[in-house]
Amino acid sequence: MKTLWRSFKRFRREQRGVAAVELAIAIPILTLSALCAGDLGRFALQRTWVSYAASAGAEYAVAHGFDATKITTAATSAAPVSGISISPAPSEIYGCATATGVTASTQGATCPSGTSTGGPAGQYVSVTATMPFSAMFNAAGISYPSTMTATAMVRIQ
Repeated sequence: MKTLWRSFKRFRREQRGVAAVELAIAIPILTLSALCAGDLGRFALQRTWVSYAASAGAEYAVAHGFDATKITTAATSAAPVSGISISPAPSEIYGCATATGVTASTQGATCPSGTSTGGPAGQYVSVTATMPFSAMFNAAGISYPSTMTATAMVRIQ
């Protein structure tokens, strides 16, 4: 019994191998953190590309007028990836700008004085870009949407 007790005391004082045990505990945690951070960065980058595509389509409409085919081409060509689509197709509406958005109206109608325009209804173009997203690594309760969407609306007239 005394021999066993002495061996146990000597084992408690021994310091060799402690760093290896600590490393074995830390490596999985650090690896999981790095993978989650990488996926989050990839998500943010692709979200930026989708927003950029919608904005590029809207800018094209401002510069050249409404042409759904050309707006779609401009939007999908703007981002450096091929998975972006414009869905639904760019749309053209007449409306009056308010503090919360654009209220639909008819061409030639006069906007109420409470709106920001207070004059004739304007012509607006809406461009919605979408892109599928699949996470490379799902862990730690992080869930990403399967489709990213961004919409840009501009007044062209």
